[in-house]
Amino acid sequence: VEYNQNLALAPGTNRTVSGSLRRNETINYRFNATAGQVLLARMQGEGVLLTVLNPQGQPVNNSAQRVLNWQGTLPEDGSYTVQLRPVQGLEESDYELEISLSAEPQPEPTVEPQPEPTVEPPPAVTPPPQSGPDPNPGANVVEQRVQIPPGRTEVQLSGQVNENRIRRYLINAREGQILALDLPTVSGPVTLDVRFPSGEMIPDASRVLSWQGQLPTGGDYIVDVKSARPSNYTLRVSVN
Repeated sequence: VEYNQNLALAPGTNRTVSGSLRRNETINYRFNATAGQVLLARMQGEGVLLTVLNPQGQPVNNSAQRVLNWQGTLPEDGSYTVQLRPVQGLEESDYELEISLSAEPQPEPTVEPQPEPTVEPPPAVTPPPQSGPDPNPGANVVEQRVQIPPGRTEVQLSGQVNENRIRRYLINAREGQILALDLPTVSGPVTLDVRFPSGEMIPDASRVLSWQGQLPTGGDYIVDVKSARPSNYTLRVSVN
């Protein structure tokens, strides 16, 4: 003899049902559940065993058949059954079933992908239309070609300048490369003038302490190191 009973089982609450079963009787407690909820079913006493059936009428798993208690996550939406039968050999047995269903699982929040940051290259330097005169034409200009060792992109150069002595460095670079210049150490009012290979002054690159830009053309760029009084300096040159 088999009995069916619908069980109003609210998520997050406990229910306890009790009764008595004879040896040839079965009672099915049916309830609705959602995938991901956790079911706990527990028998008080040892005369009746439980089986948890999925919506297709099959045991939820191997450990959910003819046991005193079961706890697990339900795999799908639908109508589940906790089936009670007495232990074999008993004519009649009282039972008390404690059953609970966890709250419905909340969907995980959707994380919007963040756009990759855009790295803007240094602005390209546009040559001016006309050339400018070489400042301080009477000064003694000492010229040196900069050689960056293979496998490196940076070199440091040291020297001394004054009002009548200019150190000029020729730096060969290709179109599109980034040239960076700065003076990490100085002992006086040392400044830089940076010129295109044509000899024209680069805009905003006169009497500066540092400069960086993407080169519009290839060739020998000219860097003049100057000071109004005797000064020592270290010039750092980087080409990438």
